[in-house]
Amino acid sequence: MDEENSKRKTSVKEAWEESYNQKSKELKIEEKKLSGKYDFDFSQASLKQTLKFTDSVKRLINIFRSKRFSDKTLENLYRRYFLKVDQSSQSNMQLLSIVVCLLLIVLFYVNGMISPIRGIVLGIVILLFVILEILLYYIQLDYLTLQIISHVAVLLLFVVVCIETLDPKPRDVSDGLWITVFFVYMIYSGIPVGMTVAVLSGILLPAIQLSVSVHLTNHQLDNTDR
Repeated sequence: MDEENSKRKTSVKEAWEESYNQKSKELKIEEKKLSGKYDFDFSQASLKQTLKFTDSVKRLINIFRSKRFSDKTLENLYRRYFLKVDQSSQSNMQLLSIVVCLLLIVLFYVNGMISPIRGIVLGIVILLFVILEILLYYIQLDYLTLQIISHVAVLLLFVVVCIETLDPKPRDVSDGLWITVFFVYMIYSGIPVGMTVAVLSGILLPAIQLSVSVHLTNHQLDNTDR
């Protein structure tokens, strides 16, 4: 009887162990399946986020790309139609720049300044604007030539901002701020340049004005403290 009881206990124990092992294996298999599913879902989610980011970057790049018609004939007609409009706009911006430069010269020397450097540099800038104005109407103007003239005009505006900011006696950081904001508005609204050039100019002009003004005012304060 004792042997039979011991055999029964042993068989029951083995059955429990086998059942426990079987359940453990099934749980491990389920865990692996679930972990694989979650990894797949996670990878799918990350892939979707990557695709959304890539699509956003492409849309941002397309904003700065020049839009063109696929048909070359239609593109040429479009450029001819707007060439006169851009020519008139560029001419008005150059005349306005000449007036601003003359105003800067007058205000500079009326305030008692005697340094000839600003007058000479701004006089050269005015002369260059006059030359660009003449080129607009006395040469055979095409799209490429107009773009070259427009970009040269933007560079001249950078020169004017630098001259206005490089005051021999800067008062505060806001020196030259009004002319910078005005030129940024001119580049965006009147000068026929691409979106990339307009955006870069809108960033660089205030950056140049602010950095030069901060440097000069700090240098002046250091000299005053000494």
